[in-house]
Amino acid sequence: MLGVVSCLLLGVGMCCTMAWMDRWFVPGIVIGVIGIIGVAAAYPLYARITKKEREKLAPQILKLTEELSKS
Repeated sequence: MLGVVSCLLLGVGMCCTMAWMDRWFVPGIVIGVIGIIGVAAAYPLYARITKKEREKLAPQILKLTEELSKS
């Protein structure tokens, strides 16, 4: 979700700087930089959440695997 929203912010910032250069140039740069920061933060956040979920589910998966291998 963060990556999608950040990508959209980056696009809006680019649109502001290229299409409406008179009034929205500087705000477009600020919006675009916020989008870049969000895109850069999305993958490390995804990796950390995925690691936590794998650690939480691993014992259950191993238990079920052991039960299935016994039968």
